[in-house]
Formats: sequence, C-alpha cells, structure tokens
Amino acid sequence: MAPPKKDRWVEQFISYLEVERSASPRTVIAYRHALERFRAFRDREVAWHSVTVSEFREFLRGIAEHLASGRAPTASDLRVLNAALMVPARQKLVQRQNGFRAEALPVRFGWPWILSRIAASLADTLTQFDRERVKICANDGCRWAYYDVTKGKTRRWCNTRTCGNRDRVRRARAAAKRAR
Repeated sequence: MAPPKKDRWVEQFISYLEVERSASPRTVIAYRHALERFRAFRDREVAWHSVTVSEFREFLRGIAEHLASGRAPTASDLRVLNAALMVPARQKLVQRQNGFRAEALPVRFGWPWILSRIAASLADTLTQFDRERVKICANDGCRWAYYDVTKGKTRRWCNTRTCGNRDRVRRARAAAKRAR
C-alpha cells in the first residue's frame, strides 16, 4: 500500500509549529493527526454520525476563509456541504403570529440533523447573500467569521465593542510606548 499523499499546507503548518512556535513533539504529532483526520473527513463520503463538533467547525472555517479571501468554496467543500444537507426531513405548515410558515422537521432527531441545519444556513448565505460580505475578524486573538452588514463593506471586527476596542487600545498603547 502506498504511503498517504502529503498535503503541502499541512506540512507548512507543521513546520511553522516546530520552527516558529517551538511546539513540543507531542503537540506536533497531535496536530498532524487531527489535520490528517480532517483531510480524510473532507475527501470522503461523510459518515455524519461520527463527525465531531471541532471537525465540522474547521470545515466551516475553511469555507469562511475562502469566502473572506474572495474565492469560492472548492468542489470538495461543496460535496461535503451537500452530503451534510442530505438528512431526511418533512415539511410542516405552522401558523405563527405573523402568518403561516413552512418548517422542515427531521425524520429522526440527532447530530446529523443539527449539522444539516448549520449547513443549510451556510447554503442560504451562499445562495441568497453577498459572499463578499463574509469576513474574518481582524483581531488576531479572535479570528471569528462574520457577515459584514455595513453599507460600505468596511467592518473589520466581529464586534467593535470587544475585538475592535481591544485592537484600538493595543495600537494606542504601542504608539504611546514608541513615543516615550
């Protein structure tokens, strides 16, 4: 059997951990294992009952980073997203205060249903909203994905009161320190 194909991005990240971050060998092994599991998760038909929260979050994060950098999701991303959406559901008409609404209900509740609803939210964003407005927080300590609703598409932080304020304070303190 041939050895697994090495992923250039994984190898660069592992090298960064070893050289720049001086990560311990155990940490490097753990990261390598997690990244290999995630790549296998992305490259195969997904058994949704075995996907962990962190694996799915990393998958969504990858799509958000693609969108934030102006790129479309890859064919592999769409294959995984479509697989997540393939959970059996039925429609039910419900009356609310403001009228009627059709709701999707799972045939069977569980983890695959939860993942499918999160995937459906991402699919709605891709189909109904401006992909250019999906951004990554400029705060290096946060890096959350968010949807920029500003008129000029100029928002830099997920939340201006927390991440934006921290960033402004950090820059002001650095400027004061340089001025001394």
